[in-house]
Amino acid sequence: MAPNIEEYLRCEEYKGEGTGFYSFYNEDNGEYYFSYLGENGEVLLRSEGYVNTRGRDNGIASVKKNSPLEKRWSVGVDDDTGEFIYILKAGNHQEIARSCNFKSVADRDKALDRAQSALIPGKEKKKSQREVDDYLPCEDYGGDPGFNSFYREDRKEYYFCYVGKDGKVLLRSEGYTTAKARDNGIASVKKNAPLPERWVRDTELNGKHHYFALKAGNRQEIARSCYYSSENEMNAGFSAVSAAMSPAAEKKSTREVDDYLPCEDYGGDPGFNSFYREDRKEYYFCYVGKDGKVFLRSEGYTTAKARDNGIASVKKNAPLAERWVQDSEMNGKHHYFALKAGNRQEIARSCYYSSEKEMAAAFSAMNAAMAPAPEKAPSQRVVDDYLPCEDYGGDPGFNSFYREDRNEYYFCYVGKDGKVLLRSEGYTTAKARDNGIESVKKNAPMEERWTKGTELDGKYHYYALKAGNNQEIARSCYYKSEQAMGAGFGLLGTAFAGLAATGVAAAASADVPAAPVVATPPEPPKPKPAPTPPPPKPKPAPPPPPAPKPTPTPTAPKAAPTPPPATSTASSGGGFNWKWLPLLLLPLLLFFLWPFDCSGPNSRMAAVDGDRKAKAKPSAPAEKAKPVTPAAKEPAAPAGEAAVTPSTPKPAPAPTVLGPTAVKLGIPAVSLMGKLADFLSSPGSKFPKSFILEGVNFVTDETIFTETAPPELSNAIKVLKAYPDVKFEIHGHTDSRSSDAYNQDLSDRRAKRVGNMLTRAGISASRFTTKGFGESKPIASNDTAAGRLKNRRVELVVVSR
Repeated sequence: MAPNIEEYLRCEEYKGEGTGFYSFYNEDNGEYYFSYLGENGEVLLRSEGYVNTRGRDNGIASVKKNSPLEKRWSVGVDDDTGEFIYILKAGNHQEIARSCNFKSVADRDKALDRAQSALIPGKEKKKSQREVDDYLPCEDYGGDPGFNSFYREDRKEYYFCYVGKDGKVLLRSEGYTTAKARDNGIASVKKNAPLPERWVRDTELNGKHHYFALKAGNRQEIARSCYYSSENEMNAGFSAVSAAMSPAAEKKSTREVDDYLPCEDYGGDPGFNSFYREDRKEYYFCYVGKDGKVFLRSEGYTTAKARDNGIASVKKNAPLAERWVQDSEMNGKHHYFALKAGNRQEIARSCYYSSEKEMAAAFSAMNAAMAPAPEKAPSQRVVDDYLPCEDYGGDPGFNSFYREDRNEYYFCYVGKDGKVLLRSEGYTTAKARDNGIESVKKNAPMEERWTKGTELDGKYHYYALKAGNNQEIARSCYYKSEQAMGAGFGLLGTAFAGLAATGVAAAASADVPAAPVVATPPEPPKPKPAPTPPPPKPKPAPPPPPAPKPTPTPTAPKAAPTPPPATSTASSGGGFNWKWLPLLLLPLLLFFLWPFDCSGPNSRMAAVDGDRKAKAKPSAPAEKAKPVTPAAKEPAAPAGEAAVTPSTPKPAPAPTVLGPTAVKLGIPAVSLMGKLADFLSSPGSKFPKSFILEGVNFVTDETIFTETAPPELSNAIKVLKAYPDVKFEIHGHTDSRSSDAYNQDLSDRRAKRVGNMLTRAGISASRFTTKGFGESKPIASNDTAAGRLKNRRVELVVVSR
């Protein structure tokens, strides 16, 4: 299970006793963590939070598996603080753990060496030539112009270098454990060298040594130049390597674009196909259309089981529109679509298309080919990680059970009719499962803890209960309509009424019916005797023409006080409480005892004949005598006119809205997308108006969303669908950490990336345009990491309604 994508804890919170792996539970957010401790308790690696111990233990196993491979280690900068870090990643480039933050590169590199020495078996200590870096001295490299490969017997390692026409070494590699890995490094240089953003320039030893280096897309260094004594000398060397390697930039082999096989190496019958490549010792799969064209292709897997898990992951994620991305390679020359998992790891990618239109047509054809039969219900693993609803059940109330096949513990909550109203995911221990039940009891009475949602493009509706850290505790079964889901939630509210005096709160949207609240009733008050009516007054003389004005509606007698809401101490509701009977009969009794003038406009007879004129004012009920000061008499009404009773002021009309508000859409009104909904619903709104899509940020130098992007876009999509006539623009912005031309192109691509997401969600492309502004419109300082993060933004500008 992937870690919960949250901020890391402070480094001091990972400290423990001894050396090696240290595991702990953080009660503040209810998550599990681990760290790797060096000598004197130094924190060498720290993890993000996991939702259960099984996920945390899998993370530790992943560190043990990947840490011996030096290529899985990389260095970088913390975007939030600007400080230096090193990172351990899995083979899919997903981050497993990272170091604490360091103020200098030197401190970071020393800690990295200690971490690798502890985690990589047999890793040698740095020697004199390694005082600056882990490369060989520059004089140990050389050869003919172009790429050169060699083996060092003393180190048992393979190396390569790139030599200029003048015989000078322009690039040099670190050592590889195999010749195949070294050759992959050469291929990586050819792939990344044509991309300007992959080159960095830096210094070592307090600015004494200048160098340039080439990095991969994951920021891992592939090769480095020799050291130069001045910046001018280093720039001359960089110009030389750029000129020497420029022909490689024109090549378009598959391995220079990505790590997939060429498209012609995939194929087979329509549907999924699996195969093994002897030359690579890897397992692959692809998805083929009815016409024999390859729609999706995988990278290589080390085992058949891992490859089959990849196929299962495609089937699980393909129905979710937000898991698809559309992008391009080689400066927009190659267009493709790709499928990603919930952790943003790429599962499979299409072949390359020469135009965006050709790519879009293939994407539509693939969706049609992969669409499940309409009548087929989703597999329990396609929608979520819960068991199928039919695997839960039991007596009314909470039920617990153990699944031998999964080695996990579960619970559910069953209603009086035997229907499952809530179900849990699997827990690794019975104690953790019981804590989950207690968490349901604790959080159920809180309105803000309930949410509703849909799966598979709105086909399946559900409600869920979340903890204070927004982690989902339990989920309902799936309903085919929102009305059925609301009814199920109402049953749950009735069943849970005894958990707290306030009862089960309503779901987060007004569209879901509020769960009924049941309270313990006080003793009902004894009914007061019906008031005795006074003797009727004589009728007034008939009025002369013109006809008299109609008598205004008399003030109705006050209704009996409404009893307080009843509640039961039983958690699942009980039978009828007979104490209610007097309260229920009292209004009926007063209705029959109350005197009516059969000729009055509000009388029962007047309801039969609406055109009959009022003949006399109905008598008012007598009140108990009270010592009051007599009020001054008002002038009598003229003959033939009935006395007019002052009318009660009408309440102010509700404000006019043009469409659903944030509350109606189930979006927090304080959020920016909530403000967008309220802005569009208000008749007085003025255009244009810009809204920053908060949380829609991108990985540095990429058009890949960070984890917070899809939920925020989901709210934006919900608002834009509710207002189908709204026209808008999508503006992309970057920070200043690159050239103007590169930032302009990157901002264009990021704006289009958001536009593609909206189009796939059903927003017509005719409603909006996309535009990039590069670094030209900052909203914060580019001198800090926090400021740069704010500048890497996307804005939705509403043009018209």
